[in-house]
Amino acid sequence: MDIQIGTRATKQVGSDRYPYEVIGMTASKKTLTLRELKPVHVSGNFRSGDAVYTFAQDPSGPIITARLSAKHKAFRTDSCFVYIGEANYYQDPNF
Repeated sequence: MDIQIGTRATKQVGSDRYPYEVIGMTASKKTLTLRELKPVHVSGNFRSGDAVYTFAQDPSGPIITARLSAKHKAFRTDSCFVYIGEANYYQDPNF
């Protein structure tokens, strides 16, 4: 995958997912700086799992750093996985 500034990403926290975008990276692309996007509800119901969102840039959104883990062959931040290529938002209504 060709990672560039603006590439969308999803941070997975348990069953919850949060949308991010790449705002910086090292030359090797093994460390990424990401900023959280603001989910904008378009349609559907989050409780039934069919909610549809678009994502807006949020200049004041939280910023995280994700590093490529050789062990997991995936990007990680803290104890969470970060999936590159698509932004997704979901908060489990059971918690």
